This record gives sequence, structure tokens and C-alpha cells, in this order.
Amino acid sequence: MKGWKPAAAAGLAALLLCLLLTGVCWGWTTGEGWLDDYLEQLGAEQGPPVVGTQENLKRLLNSLEYGETTVGGRWEESAPVLKAAPSAAGDANQASPDFSRTNVQVAGVDEADTVKTDGTNIYQVNGQRVLIIRAWPADELQVLQSIDFRREDFTPRELFVDDRFLVVVGSSAAGYPVAKTELPTAKIMPPRPSSAAVKAIIYALQKGGDVRRLREVEIEGDYLATRKIGTTVYLLTRKSLYYYGGEPDQPPIPFYRDSQVSDDRQALSLQNIYYFPTARGPNYLLTAAVDLAADRPAEVKAYLGSGETIYASAHSLYVAVTRQVFAITAPLLRRWPEGSAENTRLYRFRLEPGSITYAARGQVPGRVLNQFSMDEAGGYFRLATTSGNSWGEMPGSRNNVYVLDSELRLIGRLEDLAPGEQIYSARFIGSRCYLVTFRTVDPLYVIDLADVNQPRVLGALKIPGYSNYLHPYDDDHLIGIGKQTVEVANKDWQGRETGTSAYYLGMKLALFDVSDVAHPVEVAVATIGDRGTESEVLQNHRALLFDRQQELLALPITLRENRAETGTPIFPDPVPPYGQFSFQGLYVYRLSLEQGFQLAGRITHLTADDYLKAGEYWFNQERAVERALYIGDVLFTLSRAELQAHRLADLQPLATLPLNVN
Repeated sequence: MKGWKPAAAAGLAALLLCLLLTGVCWGWTTGEGWLDDYLEQLGAEQGPPVVGTQENLKRLLNSLEYGETTVGGRWEESAPVLKAAPSAAGDANQASPDFSRTNVQVAGVDEADTVKTDGTNIYQVNGQRVLIIRAWPADELQVLQSIDFRREDFTPRELFVDDRFLVVVGSSAAGYPVAKTELPTAKIMPPRPSSAAVKAIIYALQKGGDVRRLREVEIEGDYLATRKIGTTVYLLTRKSLYYYGGEPDQPPIPFYRDSQVSDDRQALSLQNIYYFPTARGPNYLLTAAVDLAADRPAEVKAYLGSGETIYASAHSLYVAVTRQVFAITAPLLRRWPEGSAENTRLYRFRLEPGSITYAARGQVPGRVLNQFSMDEAGGYFRLATTSGNSWGEMPGSRNNVYVLDSELRLIGRLEDLAPGEQIYSARFIGSRCYLVTFRTVDPLYVIDLADVNQPRVLGALKIPGYSNYLHPYDDDHLIGIGKQTVEVANKDWQGRETGTSAYYLGMKLALFDVSDVAHPVEVAVATIGDRGTESEVLQNHRALLFDRQQELLALPITLRENRAETGTPIFPDPVPPYGQFSFQGLYVYRLSLEQGFQLAGRITHLTADDYLKAGEYWFNQERAVERALYIGDVLFTLSRAELQAHRLADLQPLATLPLNVN
């Protein structure tokens, strides 16, 4: 070619090499290269491939990356108070009143909990037993039945109840055969005598509190999530693999058991094990769909390389897997926000009665906090993530909101919110997203998602403290439950200020008015205790009892208070000291827009002797109030030791039922 010089050829080669290396660095940086993108697009269009054979499974296991770190976390409007359906467990001649339901994220998508009621009976997981307690009428409290699992290889964890079925979900760990390791070529960890599994035991409810055991479904792995929609229960587990390469006789294949088919555990068919082409995590996600009302086997599937945080709507289930990336960076071509070191892979599954089927795959920068960081509305999937870290001398965290379509293609984004902070709570309600970020103060962001292509900040409010959980009060008001904080100046050895730090204090309940979206206002506040005061609601929304019509908000509290006689605090001023234990039980508030939070009273199961024996950080855990619910005009509180009934109007005690049943 005329004018073609060797130097030019060398320059072109160098340019091509540079582009190639840039592409590789790009792929290393994001965990995705162009080949990964192509494979994922192919997988999203055609569905994940089937493993099919043991040889293919060995090849896939040998290609897994074992340095990967996954970051997990913890469902839109609260389920309304409903009339009780006729229950086979109750008296047909005794009408059931209104009753409270488990506080769930999505109306119509039930979440398992340790306590449930059908409006007549209360069902409680109590150690190695499940108790069925006649609760209505309240003057006839009695334990109708104690289902004892102490002689079984099963530990109950939580349960579902409807008008026909009781489903007890828990863990089991029985021995099962594993691959031998005598072969010199085998590179597998020493065999374990047992493996964790999740089991659902299904009972038919009968009159008088009797139950009839119908069926058991068991899938291998650690508990991940359960949901119940209609008569279908969905179980999800995550099984980590101890395999790290080589040629064992039998690569690890997860087992399952459905007593409707066989009483024996059996390996899952390789035709029901799938893999995502670019998934790197050494674990299985196992899914099971069980239609309680249908006479058909459970649908059990496994997916190689995914499983972390779960969100479910009425028709879809989403799995988020956050992947920490340790790799070379290419700053000029970085696709994620500055400072990002992780991305979240998303998998959508279609939910149908008795079935759960892969539907789509996507990806966004950052990590999700918990299930409330995700939401589906109008066929769109919305989620909030944090990228980078908020600690250190130069915090590089950013917060983001993304909108994806039904195929999990990114169509809208709002990035770089609250630099240097991280998300502490999120809630999607209708066309809005509410975010609480925190480092030294609590900014509450109101974000508009009406235009799915252009999310935008409508307003923000900065106040001391932070909310771990956000709950809708009505269309214009929001409840925040979290911690009060104090900002303290940091000083060097010469007494010079070098910045500030925030220290949490006691619990904080806040009511926000977001009717003027550009100027949200904190209209009511209640604080509880001092540093060290805790509530299960901060980590588990199901522990909250809220009913707007009854002006009722109740939550279990472990109270710590600073007392004058405690002497010198552990920390020097001005760092606040931890309080001493002084109370455990239920705080009951009357909450209204006019009066705000009004403490109606406290209910404890601890005796005077328990308080005398309690130490600074210890008390009788058997008598710790864990849940509260109401039936009609009666408020019930439950610990493992007893059930108490109080009049809802004025909290006057009505009855107490010991639960130490043999």
C-alpha cells in the first residue's frame, strides 16, 4: 500500500493493543467485559443454559471465582387489616373479629414470621415447638396443641397460616452421602457428615385446634427467603460450594425431598440445574414452589452462581447479588460512578401458582441495603444502591436510584446522591422513593419516579439522627424508626478540631410530612432511652405493629438508661456513655397527625425478681416480648414464657397464659 510505513504499522498495532488492553481492564474493573455482556444478553434472551451433564458441571465448577465477596442486606405498602376468613381451627358458631396481620412490604405477598393469627387462634414458634393457642374470646385463653419437634431433626423457624393450612418452615441437618476424596486428582474439601437444608412441613387445620400433617418439602442450602402468594409457598435457599477444582467422582449436586413423591432425599436432576454464563460465585440458588391446594409435586430448580437479597411482588421475584470487584481500573473508561467497587446483578423470576421460572437478567452499579431497596410498580423495577465506602479520611461513597424495564434493561438513573454518606433506609411508595442517608446527619430525600426515564430529587430534609426503617402512614406522611444521634468534634493531641463524628443515642420515632415534596418536614418526634437502647424493628420490620385507623403503633424495646448513680462513664465527655439495662417489653403509642406520638403505656413480661437479677447487659430472655398483635379490642403480647392479653383501649390487663408447656 502506497505510503504505508513500518512505523505506521507499528503505531496501528500499538493502538489496537492499547484498545484490547483497555477492554480487558474495563472488563476487570466492572466484572463484565464485552464477551460477558454478549453472553448475558444471550442468556437474558434465551434463558439460562441447563447444566445437563456431570462433565459440564465439573467444567463449570472449575471455572468459578473464589475471591468474590457478596454483600447482603434485609418488602410497598403495608397489608391492610382484613376480616378473618372462616377458620377450620376455630368454632364455627363464634364469629371472629378484625385482627392484625404481619407487617409485610407488599400487600398480598405474605412473609413468614414467628407469630401469626387467623383471628381465633394464635400460632407461635416457641423454641423446638409450635404452639396453637386459642386466643378469642380472650377470657378463654388456652394452649390447644403443642407440636413438638424435639425428637425430629428439625428446628422450626417461622410459619404461614391461612384459613386451611399451617406451614412451618425451619432448618434440618441430616447426614447425606458425599463424594469420596481418596483419588489423588480430587481437590475437594473433606466431606461433611451433614448439610443444612430448609424444610416446610404442611398441616391441614381442623376444628378445635387439631392439625393433620399432610406433606414435607425439603431443599438443601441455607435459608434465604420464603414468600406465600395465594396457596403457593415459595422457598429459596443458598448453598455454598466447598468444591475448589479437580476431578472428583461426583461433583456436588444439591438434594431435595418431596414426601408426596418419596420419603427419601434425592439429587436434583441435572436437567433442573441451570447456570448463568458469567456468574462467578461458588454457590447454588435453589428455588421451590409448592402449591398447597394442588395434588402435584413441588417444582424444584437450582441455579449455579447466584442468590443473596430477595424482593417479591405479586407476579415476580427478584434476586440481587452484590459482587465486590478487586481489579485493575480504567478511570477514563469507567462506567460506574467514581469510587464504585461493586455492582449488583439482578435476576427476575416469574411467579405463577406452583411455579417459579427465570425471566430476565440485569445489572446496576453499587450494592443494595435490603429488600426495601427494591420495588416493582407498573411493570418497572426500581432500586436504590450505594457505591463505595462512607468511612475513612476521604470517603468515596455515592448513592443512586435506578429504573429498569421488565427485561431488566436500565432506562432511568439518578446518581451521585449524598457523597460521602450511605443509605440507611429506603422505601418506594407509588411514584416516589424515600431515601435516608447518613454519616453525621440524616438527610431524608424525596425522589420523583413518575418519569421512569428521568428520576429527580424533589426535596430533602437534614436533621440529627437516622431512620433504619421507613413505613407509610398515608399518602402525605411517613414514619421513620431509627436512632437519635449527636455530632461530636474530633480533636488532636493539641486540642485542635480535626472534624466531627456522630454517635448514636437512644431510639427515635419520627413522623414526616411530605405533602410539600420540595420541603419535607419532621412534624413529630419521640425518643426512647439512651445509648444502647434497641428494638428488633430496626432489623426486622415484621416486629412492628401499626394500624392507622386504630392510631396504634407498638414495638418491642430493650431500654437502656443513664442513671446518676452509675458513676464515671466508660467514655470521656463529650462522647455519650452507654446506658444500663432498665426495661424490656412493648412500647405502645397512640399516633395521629394532630397529637403526634403519645405513649399509651408499656407492657413487660419480666417480673420484679427478673429486674432485680438483671445485670447491666443481661435479662431473662425467655420473658422478652418478641411480638404483639390484636384481635378485636384485645392487644396480645408474646414472649417464649407467656402470652398476655390487655384491653386495647386502655392497656388494662385481662389475662395471662403461661407457655412453658411440656
